[in-house]
Amino acid sequence: MYDIRTRVTGFLLVVLLMTGIRASGQDIDYDALSLQQFNNADWEQLIITTRRARSVGHTSYAIDYRLGVAYYNTGDYFESAVIFEDIISEYGIQNDLILEYLYYSYLFSGRAEDALLVARDFPFHLQQKTGVKKNRIIEGIMLEGGAKLSDATAAGVNNLYYG
Repeated sequence: MYDIRTRVTGFLLVVLLMTGIRASGQDIDYDALSLQQFNNADWEQLIITTRRARSVGHTSYAIDYRLGVAYYNTGDYFESAVIFEDIISEYGIQNDLILEYLYYSYLFSGRAEDALLVARDFPFHLQQKTGVKKNRIIEGIMLEGGAKLSDATAAGVNNLYYG
């Protein structure tokens, strides 16, 4: 009887220890891990880590920013643009880095018109860096004038003058 009780107790102790180890292993510091992967330029792992963090509700500006940069650096410009759009709408942040990444993400994913819309908000130094100039209200002025002479004046069609 003593031998069976010992074995059952030992088994339960092992199960409890394994459960405790497993539970403590799930407490991942996504911010620190994603920062390490970001600094090491481990873009593929960074995408996996930050997507996992977002799926469990652990998200922040820093984690989202790192995910957007990771998508950008792997050439997934469409997803990168989505993340940077989310950062602007969710956190209300439109700093130079976010705007520049969003501009190039749009441009490289074939959304040139959207890229130009983002470029409207560029400060002067970012305009110079990217080579994009702000749109002017008046691009130019054109003057034209002339006369349209009619050979049907007998039928009541007169000459026309315009300017």
